[in-house]
Amino acid sequence: MKPRKIVMLLTTVLCLFVTGCALIGQGGTPTVLNNTSWVLERLHDQPMIQGRRLTLNFEKNKINGSTGCNSYFGLYTGKDTGAWQIEEISATEMACSPSQVMVQEEQFFGALKTAAAYEIINEKLMLKNGEGQALAVFTVPGQGLQGTSWLVTEYNNGAGLTSILPGSTVTATFGTDSRVSGSASCNRYFGAYRSTVATRNINIVQVGLTSMQCQPADAMVQEGNFITALKAASSYQVAGRRLTLSKADGSVAVSLKRN
Repeated sequence: MKPRKIVMLLTTVLCLFVTGCALIGQGGTPTVLNNTSWVLERLHDQPMIQGRRLTLNFEKNKINGSTGCNSYFGLYTGKDTGAWQIEEISATEMACSPSQVMVQEEQFFGALKTAAAYEIINEKLMLKNGEGQALAVFTVPGQGLQGTSWLVTEYNNGAGLTSILPGSTVTATFGTDSRVSGSASCNRYFGAYRSTVATRNINIVQVGLTSMQCQPADAMVQEGNFITALKAASSYQVAGRRLTLSKADGSVAVSLKRN
């Protein structure tokens, strides 16, 4: 997929009634947004397309998320005055159907580009234009797995947790249809899952893989170990932008962060 660049300039004034004004972290990054994740709830007061989840994640001075079709990522910088800006966002270029999905994606990026301020009230993040009208309203993600996408950061290789090989990408998407799928770094995998929000239990079964052979050989070893760890998961825990899948003995099987 070829990345595209969308140049955005968002200048905002942050002032929270709870704290008096915005907290500015090291390097000009607002600490109130650091390591937070949001799911789009309303866009120009229009209902969202069912089955499409639009997200916005903050990590230090970086942002990323999903438009329900494509993934995007970029940088944002805070100012001592409380203002901030997002610039040079890149996005993948998948075309999704129905056509309304792509229309919604363009409207989402348009809201980001024209936003002039943001405000957080009652676990809602609002992006507003210069007149104070809400362009996009986000809410805090729930604790369920359905409709969520993740990047794998570590997995249990049988001897303990190990990091994903540099340059490789391992993902997990939990669909609303009880199917789990993603990239195992070389091959695509797919399977079925059952999860219970109340007990945080999960069961992943019937996992299949495509059959490409990739180099280096370590990539294939990683792939096999990851799939084994994924199938061994029996419970999960969501904490902010992090998802931990654990084995029955309580040891960590897979560690992930929101995509």
